Amino acid sequence: DHADFNLYVAAADICFNGRYPSAGETSASLLRLLGAGRAVLVSDIATFSELPRDAVAHVPVDHTEEATILAYAQRLWQDEALRHALEVNARNYVVREHSLEQAAAKYIAFLNELYGWGEIKPVRDPLWDLNTVEMVQHDSVGKMIGRKAAELGMTEADMPLLNRVADRLRRIVS
Repeated sequence: DHADFNLYVAAADICFNGRYPSAGETSASLLRLLGAGRAVLVSDIATFSELPRDAVAHVPVDHTEEATILAYAQRLWQDEALRHALEVNARNYVVREHSLEQAAAKYIAFLNELYGWGEIKPVRDPLWDLNTVEMVQHDSVGKMIGRKAAELGMTEADMPLLNRVADRLRRIVS
């Protein structure tokens, strides 16, 4: 659960994001840890190996893995300045390299190169506007979601999903 994950991250001083094997994917959980400004140990494998050494601590995926994790954890716990520098660099890395705008621009550039589409500008048309706080305060989240869901072609069969979305939105804005 995303809310529980955030609570664990907030409580943590040091995090470990291990991955083996890896298909070269980008880890959403890792980006959340880094974005939260946590000191993070990562498996030194695939795309994780490409992460800046001043933003994460790389752990070899071999017979020294457990000892390396313990050594890093002890060092980061004892050296508050080092841990703080890692945390600041982690946060800055995510801000610099992993914004939604940058991801969209990279997808557009890739598709343009692949298909020769020419210049494409991203369109931002959210399903709802969270700035409309008074709608949420008057408990019309369900109505707002229902209206947008109908526009998307959702039916009664989608009610469990819609109820979960409405519940999460209520928690976000309250």
